[in-house]
Amino acid sequence: MKKKRFAIEDKPQERYKNTEKQFIPLPTTYIHGERWEDEIIKQEATIKFPVPGSHDWVKFAAGRGIGTIPGESQFHFENRVKTEVLNAKA
Repeated sequence: MKKKRFAIEDKPQERYKNTEKQFIPLPTTYIHGERWEDEIIKQEATIKFPVPGSHDWVKFAAGRGIGTIPGESQFHFENRVKTEVLNAKA
């Protein structure tokens, strides 16, 4: 009974909310393996960049306050946006 109380208080739905489905333990595995005692590893949010060469880059950049530069190639624009976004994250 004590195990179930700890398992419920741990809120496994919160613990595994950003975990791929294939890596989430089954309920019996969670309880018998006392998985609530596992260390919670915080994952950094990943940035999903648009597909290279797509027009989504302008919208992606504008949403982060990054504008276009007249005459700048698509390649250089994408690299500048990536650099600015990653530097802002650090």
